[in-house]
Amino acid sequence: NPNSYFTKLYHAHNPSSDVVLVALENIQEGRNLRARTHLYVYNLSELRFRDFTHCLAGRGSILHKCMIYEPYIFIKDYFFLSIYNYKTTRLIDIKPAVSSPIVFNSNVIYVTGGKFMQFNVSTGKTNQLSTFNAHPSFTVACDRFITQYRSSGQDFEVLEVSSREMRYEFSIQPNNSYWLSTRMAKTNAMCTKKIIIEFDLEANKRKVYIINFW
Repeated sequence: NPNSYFTKLYHAHNPSSDVVLVALENIQEGRNLRARTHLYVYNLSELRFRDFTHCLAGRGSILHKCMIYEPYIFIKDYFFLSIYNYKTTRLIDIKPAVSSPIVFNSNVIYVTGGKFMQFNVSTGKTNQLSTFNAHPSFTVACDRFITQYRSSGQDFEVLEVSSREMRYEFSIQPNNSYWLSTRMAKTNAMCTKKIIIEFDLEANKRKVYIINFW
C-alpha cells in the first residue's frame, strides 16, 4: 500500500537482536479515512522478519504502547493488554488494562481491575503483585518500590511491594505544581533514597525533599 509508512521502532528490554517495527496504513473507504497499525518483529542478526504479525484497526492508530521482552511481545491498545509469544505466534493472555506495561524486577507489571498484576517472563504466568489499590499513573522507583500519583495532582504514594508490603503517603502543597516534572522523582544508585524537587514560582526558589526507603 503506498499509503503505508513505518512510524516507530521498539528495542527489546532484555539482550536480544529482535525489534518491533510499527507501520501505519491509511485506507480510504468512501468519505472515511481509516487506519490500521501493523506490528512486525524483525531480527537484526538474521536480517529477516519473524512469522509474527499483528494488526490493530480503527479510525486512528489505537496502539498506546508496545514492548518486547524476548520471547514475548506486549501490545497495549485503548482497553486491553495482549501478550504473545512472538516466536510461536501464540496468544498467551489478554486482559483489560488501564496502564502500559512496565518492566519491574525482570518481569512485566501493569494495572487491571484496580490491582498491580505481574507477568513472569520465565514461567509465562500472571499473578497479582500486591494487595494495594493501583492507579493508572505509576512509575518504578527501584526493585522494591513503586510510586503512584493520585488524581488530585498533589498527592502520591510510595509502595513497598517486596516480601513485605508498606505504603507511604505524601502530599505536595497545591501552590507547588512543579513537582510533577521529570525531575521530581529520582532514585539514587543504591536504591535507598528518592529526591523530590519542587519549584515555587512566586518565591523563585526550589525545595528539595529526601525520602529514605530504609
